[in-house]
Amino acid sequence: MKITSLGLLACLVGLSLAVPHMPRDVDPENPSASDPKTPPSSLKDPPRPQSVGQNPFAGKSVTVPGSCGNLWNPSETCLRDLEAQNENVGTYAGDLKFEDNSCDDGQKLALEIAAWDALTLANFGGKNPQSAKEIATWRAYIGPDFSSQQGRIVDNLRRIQDHRPKKKFDIIASCKDTKGWCKAITGGSVGGYAWTEKGWFGYTFQHITLCPIYFGLDSLEGKFEMIEEALARGDTTYAEIADWQKNKGQYFLHEMMHLDAVGQPHISDQYLSSSENIGPKAYGPAGVYTLAQKDLKRGGGATRASLNADSYAWLANSLYFYDATGYFPRPSEGTKGAEADNIYFVDLGEFEGEAKDAEIEKRFKAEVDSFSSPPPTPTDSCKSDSDCSSPLCAGGGAVYSCVEGSCQCGSPKPPPLSSPSPSPPINTPPPGTKCFEDVSESDCTSKYECPDEKKVGCVKNGLAEITWCTCF
Repeated sequence: MKITSLGLLACLVGLSLAVPHMPRDVDPENPSASDPKTPPSSLKDPPRPQSVGQNPFAGKSVTVPGSCGNLWNPSETCLRDLEAQNENVGTYAGDLKFEDNSCDDGQKLALEIAAWDALTLANFGGKNPQSAKEIATWRAYIGPDFSSQQGRIVDNLRRIQDHRPKKKFDIIASCKDTKGWCKAITGGSVGGYAWTEKGWFGYTFQHITLCPIYFGLDSLEGKFEMIEEALARGDTTYAEIADWQKNKGQYFLHEMMHLDAVGQPHISDQYLSSSENIGPKAYGPAGVYTLAQKDLKRGGGATRASLNADSYAWLANSLYFYDATGYFPRPSEGTKGAEADNIYFVDLGEFEGEAKDAEIEKRFKAEVDSFSSPPPTPTDSCKSDSDCSSPLCAGGGAVYSCVEGSCQCGSPKPPPLSSPSPSPPINTPPPGTKCFEDVSESDCTSKYECPDEKKVGCVKNGLAEITWCTCF
């Protein structure tokens, strides 16, 4: 895929003062063109920066003190006891702790590795881009104007790496779904939920509840091995498509970016719409890419990306795998495969003191709604349909067309006004239509139709265990 087909990267004007000379081995407008012509039979060892060659978290996690019976409403004694545990401040200027015994030994080991993987990714993202590959990746996932926010982004990622004793925080993990929120939602599944507690005297911790589906993700090394095995048999899909490269460490890094001790100013999950807090958020490779490629006047670019947690996660993850494989990790253009197993982490924001149940529920609902909302329309400007090849319109038979200068999601582009007898609109399955719940399988195939010779039917949605009536 040529990246310009997604509207990526217009020119190099303005970069000369902020970034080094661009070598000509990679075209920033089409980095995939420089991918290896023949898949390698093997890859070099998974890259780990020398500073984190060994897992600093292995076997060092602890359980929170007994005084912390309710972390939704922690007492002053609990907060002081938590801070007192940090006699030897770890890599994150804090510790990885477990709330209770709900995580078994295998899950604890997986989380210690995830923390290590997040640190590894932060090392890849937390340096100024120098090579053509690095610059192309920053332009894709942060924006053509990435140099305007480069310093902020690098500093934020370096806070994960650096020892900052004046900004202590802990990550407290639980594998017990006390809220009953580990479930499928439209378009994916909840992989976990998190919030930040700001203590009365400067101590901060982030609490993360991990859902069972999270532990089905690969570690960074496990994903590396999967890609290596695929390349050895001539399959480049997993190396070329960023969606296939999601992993536990990347999600862990995403959650780290929400901490004020790391992200400054505060980093949230940004909406793709700049005018209102409605519609989908900039989540996943496609959402992050779309946010990055909008210019600032239209609510996008590096300024918005620098405030979006998943932009950091996908920048770092893509830099890692680009370095490891030599293939540029581009966002997919459809919903097949990896797009079918979207796992969302719900960030509930910050609480200071007691978190009220009503406020907790309100925040959770708002977050889930933002993940399952249909795509906004109109969106990017265009001259032809080829400018509108975005995966954000995929699903439910929707297409992405250039209509009166704007890319729009929905039914096919209407005929010209001069047409004497316009064709009736195609009755595509509404987004979010579930087979066996909303419609029967026979109704799905007989009641609806799809454009462009696509088929309509019931398609199972991977890890989410949901069967959709959709076009494919």
